[in-house]
Amino acid sequence: MSGVVALANLPKDLGEQAQGGPSHPFAWQIDPWSYIDADRMGFDVRAIDRMIGAAGLSGVIVRGYDGENDSSEANPTGFSGVSVGGGATATGTATMVRAAVHQVSLESDDSLPYEYRRPIAVVGVNRTALGSRISDDVKAGMSKEQAWAKHYDLALRAGILAAAVQALWKEPLADMTTRQKWALSGITVVAGTSIGALLLPPYGWALGGGMLAIVDGLNNLDARQRMREDHPDDEPAGRKLSLFPMGVQLDRLAAVAWMAKTSHLLHPQK
Repeated sequence: MSGVVALANLPKDLGEQAQGGPSHPFAWQIDPWSYIDADRMGFDVRAIDRMIGAAGLSGVIVRGYDGENDSSEANPTGFSGVSVGGGATATGTATMVRAAVHQVSLESDDSLPYEYRRPIAVVGVNRTALGSRISDDVKAGMSKEQAWAKHYDLALRAGILAAAVQALWKEPLADMTTRQKWALSGITVVAGTSIGALLLPPYGWALGGGMLAIVDGLNNLDARQRMREDHPDDEPAGRKLSLFPMGVQLDRLAAVAWMAKTSHLLHPQK
């Protein structure tokens, strides 16, 4: 299958080449489990590369950690009687509390404007919780390889999406002034109107496309100006294209969310 690299051949550090293929902005630092065949676990590195690129990241490193496990929480609903020993008995239900399966941190040059930052995301995967869920699926009849691929695929997609949320939304929004937030709201309305205009016959494509080009041009001028102010000796380059200004890039975030929902990044090979 084109674009698929076996778990056994994944690079452990960014910049290394996957065995038998080109390098990718992706590194896997979790040792394979003894009960799965690492040569049969296929990672769709092209789909991973697309998610990383849309998120505006320069790379993703995946590591394991031993975190909390899933647990159940009792919810007493009432008194049901007295036990033989004289104690009260109660009725109730139990609620499953799902443990977090990933942690995310970003490594980036904080001196750059957000439009030019391409951080490295370190995605931690909770081996404890995933191990328990894999065991439950195997007991239910799923093969070990299928269960492993299912849960690590979900955790990897969720981890890259969480990194995108942090890089494209939370961090730049937290640094915005009130005036900048109002400007972002206005540009969001203009961008949405422009996209809607693309659907209007007969020349909506020209109107909407022209408005989007103007919005992108203004964002580019603003980003380059701030880049020159902070780095007067550097030539502005490598801006992350977006219709939204000041690093809050909702269009990129929407693309990553769609990929996280519809893509499968790893699966067992025959």
